Amino acid sequence: MLALLIQSIYNIVDSYFVSQYSLSGLTALSIIFPIQLLMTALGTGTGTGLNILISRMDGNGETARQRDVVKSGLYLGVWNFLAFTCMGMLLIGSYYAVSSDQAAVRAEGIQYAQIIFLGSFGLFMESNCTKLLQAKGNMVTPMLAQVAGAVINIVFDPILIFGRFGAPELGVAGAAIATILGQWVAMLITLKAVFHTYDTRGSFRFKDCVQIYRSGFPSIMMQSLYTLYIVGLNLILKQFTEDAVTVLGIYYKLQTFFFIPLMGLQQVIVPVISFNYGAQNNKRVNDTLSYAIRISSGVMVLGTLTFMAFPKELISIFAASASILSIGTPALRIISVSFVGC
Repeated sequence: MLALLIQSIYNIVDSYFVSQYSLSGLTALSIIFPIQLLMTALGTGTGTGLNILISRMDGNGETARQRDVVKSGLYLGVWNFLAFTCMGMLLIGSYYAVSSDQAAVRAEGIQYAQIIFLGSFGLFMESNCTKLLQAKGNMVTPMLAQVAGAVINIVFDPILIFGRFGAPELGVAGAAIATILGQWVAMLITLKAVFHTYDTRGSFRFKDCVQIYRSGFPSIMMQSLYTLYIVGLNLILKQFTEDAVTVLGIYYKLQTFFFIPLMGLQQVIVPVISFNYGAQNNKRVNDTLSYAIRISSGVMVLGTLTFMAFPKELISIFAASASILSIGTPALRIISVSFVGC
């Protein structure tokens, strides 16, 4: 949970410093946010498929073939990077053309997105490595990797955005570069741990790739549909005012503090359930689900109370314009009513 929460800091920190640089940059990041969620969906979904297969093999004693699955999983990190980057670079201009009428927003957004796409190898590879480590019960190394990456991002954001300590003033491009640096640091830490944990001398097998995607497909689809939902909302809100698009982006940054722990909980119970399903221990499968529901309900009640009590203060972290506050304050209170149902 902590690792995912720290991972969400990448987007939050970028948005905070960019909001101090330009409001158009903040809007640009709000528009690209669902695409970044789509990247995360593909990365974590593939990693989840790896996690499920490895845990299931441990549960039923079928460990001899794990090195082939690991090798195939690492290759899929490369494939995800190449496929998403090619598609992203090809379509990002059209995406911003329909998402914003402001030339400054389009220019800054495309610049930010292109850097994120070209450097996304770190994100996709780290996602697979993290799940491989978690499948063996190693939750600490992925957490430390995310902490290191977040620290790099936080340190370099103001340096590269505002041009401090002799660095060039890069604006939103600096935020993108800082994000990529953090992701690559996290990747290197987890990749090294994978090489120490697994025998990676296996063979790449297409059948294993199909099994990985098959196991991770539900996770990929659920998160991808969430992305399409945000894109659709952005296009609707744009018809009223782009300040509303900015408010929506701010909301999704804020709500990650409560939804990310739930995603972390989901990922933690996957190997437990997979192991016990393989071992045919149905009672522990049911107990795990029961505890997870109770914990998630408590987290979302806390989220609702926070959004109800401090909406103006939360929005002011990123933007303090009268228009954004007037739209965002009632919006956060209304949206928070649905938290427990989520």
